[in-house]
Amino acid sequence: MKELVSVIIPFYNEEQYIGDCLISLIKQTYKNIEIICVDDGSTDNGAMIVKAIQQSDSRISLIQQENMNAGTARNVGFSKAKGEYVLFLDSDDFFSPSMVERMLNKALSTNSDIVFCTGYGLNVITKETYMMPPVGKDNAYMKVFQFKSHPKTFSYYRKLPSNYFRG
Repeated sequence: MKELVSVIIPFYNEEQYIGDCLISLIKQTYKNIEIICVDDGSTDNGAMIVKAIQQSDSRISLIQQENMNAGTARNVGFSKAKGEYVLFLDSDDFFSPSMVERMLNKALSTNSDIVFCTGYGLNVITKETYMMPPVGKDNAYMKVFQFKSHPKTFSYYRKLPSNYFRG
């Protein structure tokens, strides 16, 4: 069986975007995913939107908690994740249909514990898209790199327990 990928999406007052975000994940070419949405104490209708979409896709789960911050929400989602790989996404983003498949293939083909990618931003006023800055200063998009060549990138991860990463 294919590897299960857990997608964790913390959100707080994102009713304007969470629906499009989830639809872009439902349409992924790689289907063996679980989508864990963590409502960080929203006061808008974001949770209701997630529940409505959840009705049509059993891969979506919703966890609701009091507002504690996005980092705590990510950790709560991570504690529930069943996947061999975990993907943290933002609720106000939408994703290319092949994103999960391409990132998983890169992780598998390079035997990597972590895969970063760049993305496109949307100017909400002009509706134009633009390329987001890639990880690192040398256009590291979909490249394999090591701690010694990107110490600032990996400094956040060095402090985590060794059993934190899956895959």
